[in-house]
Amino acid sequence: MFSVLAFDLGATSSRGIVFSIINGNITQQEVYRFTGYKYFDSTKNAYFWNINDIISQIKSIILTASKKYDIQSIGIDSWGCDFVLLDSHNDKLMDPLCYETMLMNENYNICEELPEYFFEITGIPNSPINTSSQLIYLKRNYPEIISQAHSLLMIPDYILFLLTGCKYSESSIASTTQLFDLEKRTWSKNLVDYLEIPIKIFPKIILPFSRIGYCEIDDSTSIPIHSIVSHDTACAVFTIPESSSPIYFISSGTWSIIGEKNEIGLLKSKGLSTSYSYEQAGDGKILKLKNILGMWYIEKVANEIKNTTNEHFNIPDIQELLMKKIPKNNVIDLDKIKLSSHNNISKSLIKIYGKYGHMESIDVFQIIYQNLAFKYADILSDLNHNKYPIFIFGGGSKSKFMNQLITNITQSKVIPIYDEASALGNSIAQFIALNLIKSKDEAYKLLKNIFDLKEYTPINNPIFNEYHLIYINNKRGNAK
Repeated sequence: MFSVLAFDLGATSSRGIVFSIINGNITQQEVYRFTGYKYFDSTKNAYFWNINDIISQIKSIILTASKKYDIQSIGIDSWGCDFVLLDSHNDKLMDPLCYETMLMNENYNICEELPEYFFEITGIPNSPINTSSQLIYLKRNYPEIISQAHSLLMIPDYILFLLTGCKYSESSIASTTQLFDLEKRTWSKNLVDYLEIPIKIFPKIILPFSRIGYCEIDDSTSIPIHSIVSHDTACAVFTIPESSSPIYFISSGTWSIIGEKNEIGLLKSKGLSTSYSYEQAGDGKILKLKNILGMWYIEKVANEIKNTTNEHFNIPDIQELLMKKIPKNNVIDLDKIKLSSHNNISKSLIKIYGKYGHMESIDVFQIIYQNLAFKYADILSDLNHNKYPIFIFGGGSKSKFMNQLITNITQSKVIPIYDEASALGNSIAQFIALNLIKSKDEAYKLLKNIFDLKEYTPINNPIFNEYHLIYINNKRGNAK
C-alpha cells in the first residue's frame, strides 16, 4: 500500500485526506477537517487569517495520519491571492490579510489605480482581491511592514516553508497574484518595480512534481514534501483526463468558476479578454476562467425563506421537488436582482413574478436554478464551447437536477467528477511525483474503477431553447 496526505485548504474550511493505492485502486480517508481561522480585527477594520491556527491543525493532522498510515508524501493546495510577508529572520511580520478586506467599500477601488498593462502581461484583470492590490493597501496602511519584508510567500508556499525550511512558489498559485508573466512564466520585474517592491522578496518559481524537502515528524521519521498544483481550482481541473481538444469545466460551489483549459498559443490567438482570468494549469497549459456567484443564491434564498416563512429547505428536498416541475418563463439577470433586492432576493422575485400567478417558495428556487444554468451556458458559449463535454466538480456537482438542466440547455454531455476534486488532484500530482502513477490518464482509469462517474446526456426541450433565447436577447438588449 502506498499512501499520500493531501491538504486542501479552503477559505471557509480545510481538510487533510489520505489517499492510498491498494491493489490497483485509489482509496481515500479523511483525517479531519477544520474551520474558524478567519477573523476580523475591529481596531484595524480588516479581515485576517489566523495562520498559526492553520499550521497547528496541519501539524496535528500529519501526526495523526502518520501513526495510522505509511505516508510517503505530503502536498498542499489552497485559495489564491493571499500571502505572508517574512522579515530578515524568516519570522512573519503580521497575519496574512484576507482578501475580504479588499472587498470592503473603502478598499474596493484600489485596483483601478493599476495600468492596463498589468493585465496584458499577466492575463489577470484588475481586481481588488489580487496580490498586487493587497500590496498597495499594505503600503498605505502598514508601510513599516513592507519596508521590513524580505520574503513574500503565498499561503501554501508559506506552509511548505515552515514544514521544510525551503522557499519556493509553485507556478499555478503564483499566477493568481497579477505579478506573474503569463508567457515567460516567472515574476514580472516591470510590474513589481511599478509597485516599488523589491523583486528579491519573491521566491523562485517551481513546477509541480518537484521534491521540495522533508517534514520531520520525530527524530527517526521524515516525510517527503512535493510541489503539486497549488491553486485549488487548477488542482481540481488536474483530475480531468488529458485531451487534444479544449477542456471545459464548471467549479460549482458558493462561487462558480466556468473555464476552458487550452494551449496558451490558441488562447492568445483569439485575443485575451478582460472578462476572464488566465492562470497556469500547472502542466504547461492555461486556464481561462470566469468567476461568478453560484450556489450562493440558493443558500441565501433558503435562509431568507426560513427566516420569513419558517419553511425549512435542504438541498436534497429542493432537488426532489424541482425534478417534477416544468420549466418557467421567468428570465432574469441574477446579478441585477441581487443589487436591487435590498438584501432579500426571494421577496424581490415573489414581488416581480407573483403578479402573474401564485408563487410558492419552491418556485423561487426554480427561477434561480434555471437562470443560473442560462448564465453558465452563456459563458460557455462565449468560450466557444461548441458542445464539447462539460466536466463539473465542487459541492454543486451533486445536484442531479442542475446537472441535467445544464445538459439540456447546452445540449452537451455533462460529467460530474469527484466530491473532493482539489484534494484528489493534489494526490494524483503526488503519485506522479513518486512515480507510482505514470500519467493523469492512468490515474483516471484507476478512478473510474471506484467512482460512479455518471454522465448526463441532453434531452432536447423546445421550451428550454425558447427561454434561453429570451435570456440571450434580454442580455443583448441590456448591453445596448
